[in-house]
Amino acid sequence: MLPVAQAVLDQPLGRWSSLLLEGVTLPTISLHTRRQRTKDFQCMFQASIGIHLHFAHHVRGHRGPCISLHGHTWRFEVTLAASELDAEGFVVDFDRVHDELLIPCFRLLDHSLALGQLSYDEVAMDLARLGHKLVASRHETLGCLGDPPATYEGSLFGARNELPGGIKLAIFPFVPTSERLAAWLHGAASALFADGRVHVARARVYESLHPSESYADFLPPSP
Repeated sequence: MLPVAQAVLDQPLGRWSSLLLEGVTLPTISLHTRRQRTKDFQCMFQASIGIHLHFAHHVRGHRGPCISLHGHTWRFEVTLAASELDAEGFVVDFDRVHDELLIPCFRLLDHSLALGQLSYDEVAMDLARLGHKLVASRHETLGCLGDPPATYEGSLFGARNELPGGIKLAIFPFVPTSERLAAWLHGAASALFADGRVHVARARVYESLHPSESYADFLPPSP
Protein backbone atom coordinates (compact mmCIF):
# COMPACT_ATOMS: atom_id res chain seq x y z
CA MET A 1 0.00 0.00 0.00
CA LEU A 2 1.22 3.51 -0.79
CA PRO A 3 2.42 5.48 2.26
CA VAL A 4 -0.22 8.22 1.83
CA ALA A 5 -3.03 5.66 1.71
CA GLN A 6 -1.71 3.93 4.82
CA ALA A 7 -1.46 7.28 6.57
CA VAL A 8 -5.10 8.05 5.80
CA LEU A 9 -6.26 4.64 6.95
CA ASP A 10 -4.43 5.15 10.22
CA GLN A 11 -6.59 8.21 10.95
CA PRO A 12 -9.58 7.83 13.31
CA LEU A 13 -12.97 7.81 11.59
CA GLY A 14 -13.80 11.26 12.92
CA ARG A 15 -10.97 12.72 10.85
CA TRP A 16 -12.24 11.52 7.47
CA SER A 17 -14.61 14.42 6.89
CA SER A 18 -11.82 16.86 7.75
CA LEU A 19 -9.47 15.11 5.36
CA LEU A 20 -12.04 15.44 2.58
CA LEU A 21 -12.33 19.17 3.21
CA GLU A 22 -8.54 19.42 3.09
CA GLY A 23 -8.57 17.92 -0.39
CA VAL A 24 -7.09 14.52 0.51
CA THR A 25 -8.32 11.76 -1.81
CA LEU A 26 -9.48 8.89 0.36
CA PRO A 27 -8.63 5.34 -0.70
CA THR A 28 -11.20 2.68 -1.40
CA ILE A 29 -11.66 0.64 1.76
CA SER A 30 -12.53 -3.04 1.80
CA LEU A 31 -14.70 -4.17 4.71
CA HIS A 32 -15.06 -7.80 5.66
CA THR A 33 -17.85 -9.36 7.70
CA ARG A 34 -18.79 -12.90 8.39
CA ARG A 35 -22.16 -12.60 6.66
CA GLN A 36 -21.09 -10.56 3.65
CA ARG A 37 -18.71 -10.97 0.82
CA THR A 38 -16.07 -8.26 0.59
CA LYS A 39 -17.52 -4.99 -0.63
CA ASP A 40 -15.74 -1.80 -1.60
CA PHE A 41 -17.02 1.38 0.00
CA GLN A 42 -15.99 4.91 -0.91
CA CYS A 43 -16.80 8.12 0.92
CA MET A 44 -19.81 9.79 -0.69
CA PHE A 45 -21.37 13.24 -0.55
CA GLN A 46 -25.18 13.42 -0.62
CA ALA A 47 -27.36 16.47 -1.16
CA SER A 48 -31.15 16.45 -0.77
CA ILE A 49 -33.70 19.03 -1.85
CA GLY A 50 -37.49 18.95 -2.00
CA ILE A 51 -40.66 20.94 -2.56
CA HIS A 52 -44.18 20.86 -1.09
CA LEU A 53 -47.10 20.43 -3.48
CA HIS A 54 -50.87 20.47 -3.16
CA PHE A 55 -52.80 18.28 -5.57
CA ALA A 56 -55.44 15.59 -5.76
CA HIS A 57 -55.39 12.18 -7.37
CA HIS A 58 -57.47 9.10 -8.08
CA VAL A 59 -56.10 5.57 -7.62
CA ARG A 60 -57.75 3.50 -10.32
CA GLY A 61 -59.21 0.22 -9.05
CA HIS A 62 -58.34 0.87 -5.40
CA ARG A 63 -60.19 -1.40 -3.00
CA GLY A 64 -60.51 1.35 -0.41
CA PRO A 65 -61.27 5.07 -0.12
CA CYS A 66 -58.58 6.17 -2.61
CA ILE A 67 -61.00 5.24 -5.41
CA SER A 68 -62.57 8.65 -4.66
CA LEU A 69 -61.00 11.90 -5.76
CA HIS A 70 -58.95 13.11 -2.80
CA GLY A 71 -56.04 15.41 -2.11
CA HIS A 72 -52.82 15.55 -0.11
CA THR A 73 -50.08 17.93 0.82
CA TRP A 74 -47.20 16.17 -0.89
CA ARG A 75 -43.45 16.59 -0.75
CA PHE A 76 -41.21 15.59 -3.67
CA GLU A 77 -37.59 15.08 -2.62
CA VAL A 78 -34.47 13.89 -4.45
CA THR A 79 -31.07 12.93 -3.06
CA LEU A 80 -28.09 13.31 -5.36
CA ALA A 81 -24.74 11.71 -4.59
CA ALA A 82 -21.15 12.00 -5.76
CA SER A 83 -17.77 10.87 -4.47
CA GLU A 84 -16.24 14.13 -5.70
CA LEU A 85 -17.61 17.67 -5.66
CA ASP A 86 -17.62 19.98 -8.66
CA ALA A 87 -15.32 22.97 -9.00
CA GLU A 88 -17.72 25.12 -6.93
CA GLY A 89 -17.88 22.58 -4.11
CA PHE A 90 -21.32 21.11 -4.88
CA VAL A 91 -22.76 17.72 -5.70
CA VAL A 92 -25.20 19.69 -7.89
CA ASP A 93 -26.07 23.31 -7.25
CA PHE A 94 -29.41 23.42 -5.38
CA ASP A 95 -30.54 26.32 -7.58
CA ARG A 96 -30.18 24.13 -10.65
CA VAL A 97 -32.25 21.31 -9.12
CA HIS A 98 -34.87 23.83 -8.04
CA ASP A 99 -35.14 25.50 -11.44
CA GLU A 100 -34.83 22.44 -13.71
CA LEU A 101 -36.82 19.84 -11.73
CA LEU A 102 -38.79 21.07 -8.73
CA ILE A 103 -40.37 24.21 -10.22
CA PRO A 104 -41.49 22.29 -13.34
CA CYS A 105 -43.06 19.69 -11.00
CA PHE A 106 -44.83 22.52 -9.20
CA ARG A 107 -46.16 23.99 -12.44
CA LEU A 108 -47.37 20.59 -13.55
CA LEU A 109 -49.06 19.55 -10.31
CA ASP A 110 -50.00 22.56 -8.18
CA HIS A 111 -53.76 22.56 -7.53
CA SER A 112 -54.36 19.87 -10.12
CA LEU A 113 -56.09 16.51 -10.28
CA ALA A 114 -53.56 13.81 -11.19
CA LEU A 115 -54.94 10.96 -13.30
CA GLY A 116 -53.55 8.08 -15.28
CA GLN A 117 -54.01 8.24 -19.04
CA LEU A 118 -56.56 5.39 -19.11
CA SER A 119 -58.81 7.05 -16.53
CA TYR A 120 -58.54 10.39 -18.31
CA ASP A 121 -59.53 8.85 -21.63
CA GLU A 122 -62.66 7.44 -20.00
CA VAL A 123 -63.81 10.60 -18.22
CA ALA A 124 -62.42 13.52 -20.28
CA MET A 125 -65.79 14.55 -21.69
CA ASP A 126 -67.47 14.30 -18.29
CA LEU A 127 -64.70 16.40 -16.72
CA ALA A 128 -65.09 19.01 -19.45
CA ARG A 129 -68.80 19.40 -18.67
CA LEU A 130 -68.06 19.55 -14.94
CA GLY A 131 -65.22 22.00 -15.47
CA HIS A 132 -67.37 24.40 -17.47
CA LYS A 133 -69.95 24.47 -14.66
CA LEU A 134 -67.37 24.93 -11.91
CA VAL A 135 -65.43 27.68 -13.68
CA ALA A 136 -68.67 29.45 -14.63
CA SER A 137 -69.23 30.14 -10.92
CA ARG A 138 -66.65 32.95 -11.29
CA HIS A 139 -69.36 34.99 -12.98
CA GLU A 140 -70.97 35.28 -9.54
CA THR A 141 -67.84 36.67 -7.93
CA LEU A 142 -65.75 38.19 -10.73
CA GLY A 143 -68.27 38.90 -13.45
CA CYS A 144 -66.13 36.93 -15.90
CA LEU A 145 -64.38 33.57 -16.30
CA GLY A 146 -61.06 34.91 -15.02
CA ASP A 147 -57.63 33.57 -15.96
CA PRO A 148 -56.84 29.94 -16.73
CA PRO A 149 -54.68 28.09 -14.19
CA ALA A 150 -50.91 28.10 -14.58
CA THR A 151 -49.61 24.97 -16.30
CA TYR A 152 -46.42 23.35 -17.53
CA GLU A 153 -46.04 23.80 -21.26
CA GLY A 154 -45.33 20.57 -23.13
CA SER A 155 -44.44 17.17 -21.71
CA LEU A 156 -42.53 16.74 -18.45
CA PHE A 157 -40.93 13.30 -18.76
CA GLY A 158 -44.15 11.77 -20.05
CA ALA A 159 -46.59 13.82 -17.93
CA ARG A 160 -48.62 16.77 -19.18
CA ASN A 161 -51.39 19.17 -18.25
CA GLU A 162 -54.91 19.19 -19.68
CA LEU A 163 -57.60 21.80 -19.01
CA PRO A 164 -61.00 20.17 -19.64
CA GLY A 165 -63.59 22.86 -19.12
CA GLY A 166 -60.92 25.08 -17.55
CA ILE A 167 -59.96 22.87 -14.60
CA LYS A 168 -56.37 21.70 -14.24
CA LEU A 169 -55.40 18.05 -14.66
CA ALA A 170 -51.99 16.39 -14.62
CA ILE A 171 -52.01 13.29 -16.82
CA PHE A 172 -49.47 10.52 -16.28
CA PRO A 173 -48.87 7.38 -18.38
CA PHE A 174 -49.52 5.36 -15.18
CA VAL A 175 -51.83 5.40 -12.17
CA PRO A 176 -50.25 8.11 -9.98
CA THR A 177 -49.62 6.33 -6.69
CA SER A 178 -46.81 7.52 -4.42
CA GLU A 179 -44.62 4.60 -5.46
CA ARG A 180 -45.01 5.25 -9.18
CA LEU A 181 -44.56 8.98 -8.73
CA ALA A 182 -41.31 8.29 -6.84
CA ALA A 183 -40.06 6.15 -9.75
CA TRP A 184 -41.06 8.91 -12.20
CA LEU A 185 -39.28 11.54 -10.11
CA HIS A 186 -36.14 9.39 -9.99
CA GLY A 187 -36.18 8.99 -13.75
CA ALA A 188 -36.63 12.72 -14.26
CA ALA A 189 -33.79 13.58 -11.87
CA SER A 190 -31.52 11.00 -13.51
CA ALA A 191 -32.19 12.39 -16.97
CA LEU A 192 -31.31 15.90 -15.79
CA PHE A 193 -28.40 15.40 -13.40
CA ALA A 194 -26.87 11.92 -13.57
CA ASP A 195 -23.48 11.71 -15.27
CA GLY A 196 -20.16 10.05 -14.66
CA ARG A 197 -19.75 11.90 -11.36
CA VAL A 198 -23.31 12.30 -10.03
CA HIS A 199 -26.02 9.69 -9.52
CA VAL A 200 -29.51 9.88 -8.03
CA ALA A 201 -29.33 7.98 -4.76
CA ARG A 202 -33.03 8.24 -3.94
CA ALA A 203 -36.31 9.84 -4.92
CA ARG A 204 -38.89 10.16 -2.14
CA VAL A 205 -42.55 11.16 -2.41
CA TYR A 206 -44.38 12.04 0.79
CA GLU A 207 -48.12 11.51 0.46
CA SER A 208 -48.87 12.96 3.88
CA LEU A 209 -46.85 14.91 6.44
CA HIS A 210 -49.26 15.40 9.35
CA PRO A 211 -50.27 13.98 11.76
CA SER A 212 -48.03 11.13 10.61
CA GLU A 213 -45.65 10.83 7.67
CA SER A 214 -46.32 8.45 4.80
CA TYR A 215 -43.87 8.23 1.93
CA ALA A 216 -42.58 6.03 -0.85
CA ASP A 217 -38.94 5.71 -1.90
CA PHE A 218 -37.46 4.71 -5.22
CA LEU A 219 -33.81 3.64 -5.12
CA PRO A 220 -31.70 2.46 -8.05
CA PRO A 221 -30.61 -1.19 -8.03
CA SER A 222 -27.35 -1.91 -6.28
CA PRO A 223 -24.38 -2.19 -8.64
